[in-house]
Amino acid sequence: MLLTSEGHFSDRDLPVQLFYTQSSSSLQWHSHEFTEIAIMLGGSCVYETDFSSTVISRGDVMFIPRGGTHRYLEEKNVSLMNVLFMLENLTFPYQDIFADPRFTALFRIRSEYCRQRQFYPHLHLAEKEIEEVSGILMPAWEKQRKGLPGATLGVYGAFLQIIPVLLGAESKWISAPEKTPARISEAIGKMHERFREKVSIQRLAREVGMSESSFSRHFKTATGETPVEYLLKLRLQDAADKICNGMAVSDAAFSSGFSDSNYFSRIFKKKYGISPRKFCKIPK
Repeated sequence: MLLTSEGHFSDRDLPVQLFYTQSSSSLQWHSHEFTEIAIMLGGSCVYETDFSSTVISRGDVMFIPRGGTHRYLEEKNVSLMNVLFMLENLTFPYQDIFADPRFTALFRIRSEYCRQRQFYPHLHLAEKEIEEVSGILMPAWEKQRKGLPGATLGVYGAFLQIIPVLLGAESKWISAPEKTPARISEAIGKMHERFREKVSIQRLAREVGMSESSFSRHFKTATGETPVEYLLKLRLQDAADKICNGMAVSDAAFSSGFSDSNYFSRIFKKKYGISPRKFCKIPK
């Protein structure tokens, strides 16, 4: 069963929804067109994917990428909060979060790569962290359920508040059984920190303990893009944001890591279908 974005996000301006349930077993095997954080607030059940089966209970948090297949069995007094979101449509107020390798490990690794390496990210919260997350999400869900004024803003705010709690969780992270996905996540974090500089793929691979060929192969599988394509995307996005905020095209190009403004204009038009100068004039 495929759960679609259209069926779960009625407000396209808010690509985040909360879904609280005490039983999910009726869904059986399912996947979805969005990313999901499933937080066990109480009870226990068997969490099964297409490559593993695990008993989960209060404090367990499962990160299920878009397209990830899973189901819940043998539920006992389950209290489960699902945070559904479309990452590509979200705006984060602080872009440095993308440089955190833990953020990449949770949200930017494709489900195809997870299946290949036979893992979905999973962590266990300490009791104080469970209380904090529950205290943020449950009131937002109640407002969403009742359709109260400000519910949309409350859900979005709740999502932003739990991210640093999850990234800073003190309890054990349960990730891939080997180090390669963590190395790719670390490399992506370094790219977000340095994309405005000259970045050597060979050096980046060496810094995370991989050969260049292995690094490039795993990176492509994990993200769907080569390291060079990923860096180019980061630079273009950064330049586009600066142009939207009134910076001159050439200044935006150079400050985002491009050494040639003409080259920048060509690839910008290829990506966005419009020249940077015209893009600058589009009302945002």
